[in-house]
Amino acid sequence: MNKPSAAKRLIYGNFTIERVYPQAPARVFAAWSNPEVKARWFIGPPPWKLVERAHDFRIGGEELCHGRFSEAGTVTHGCGAALHGGDTIFRARYSDIQPDARIVFTYDMSWNGAHRSTSIVGVEILAEGKGTRLIFTEHVVFLDGEDGTESRRTGSAAHLESLAAAL
Repeated sequence: MNKPSAAKRLIYGNFTIERVYPQAPARVFAAWSNPEVKARWFIGPPPWKLVERAHDFRIGGEELCHGRFSEAGTVTHGCGAALHGGDTIFRARYSDIQPDARIVFTYDMSWNGAHRSTSIVGVEILAEGKGTRLIFTEHVVFLDGEDGTESRRTGSAAHLESLAAAL
């Protein structure tokens, strides 16, 4: 264990993103709960390639999305600070699931074997007219002393745009 004086400061961030989709809440919820659909939109940006994926969508179930950037270069996509090549691991645990209404999960984000952050996320899925208002709220603690909140918000927004295309 590191001495307390060697530990980097914890940095906290919070953000909320709202999106309106023309599809019904059941269809938006299915984009999160169905592993085949989620695999179409919950991916890293190019040149990221999937290494391993697991999706146990139930309370207490876990999700894993392990990918690799095959080319060297700078990537800023929700993982904290700018990152240069290597592996990303998203490991989540579902705490609450209300079909067609909400999802609550915690997740750890690792980069090249280093645990970079831990988050709690609430996804609200609300009927709005014939469509759905999705409210995504994340509370994150960055463990590496760097504030990656804006990068994380950017990455999450990109995922929600990809979700729209997968619907």
